Amino acid sequence: MCSLIWNISGGASSSSFLKSVGSLFEEGSHSAKILREGLRVVVGRGNRARLWNDITVDGAPLKEAFPRIFALAGSKAGYVCDYGSWSGSVWSWDIALRRACFDWELEQWELFRNSIESIQISECIPATIGWSFCPDGQFSIKSFRKGLNSGQVGDPSVSRVFGRDSVLLR
Repeated sequence: MCSLIWNISGGASSSSFLKSVGSLFEEGSHSAKILREGLRVVVGRGNRARLWNDITVDGAPLKEAFPRIFALAGSKAGYVCDYGSWSGSVWSWDIALRRACFDWELEQWELFRNSIESIQISECIPATIGWSFCPDGQFSIKSFRKGLNSGQVGDPSVSRVFGRDSVLLR
């Protein structure tokens, strides 16, 4: 069994194309921002995404976004599907805490509950990666460029990789 890992770090021996692709992921670049905003984890059945580590709010895992609730959680390593159950076709969350929240923790508890309610869980769909800039959730170069064009203009790394003469657009 062989696996191929494509290193996009842009080392000294990398081709100019590979360096250009790597530059799309540089911190602070507009293209990296679009990729972060566009790529979404589709939780599906919830059997492949860990609730506290893999689900994020504003780019932070739930355990960092809600540290007090994470500290109170009875289970810290389970998958999304371990924190609730199906009643017919309706998902109900059941996050067990080690103790009841104090008054000063209730605001964070409510924010946490509202955040997890927005997670779409489906008995029929497997976990996958989705693309939020396309209605069908499928990534395409066209939708990526559309996402880039909706923001500020002029990310030179994008022009090098996805420009008019790019091999990716042929």
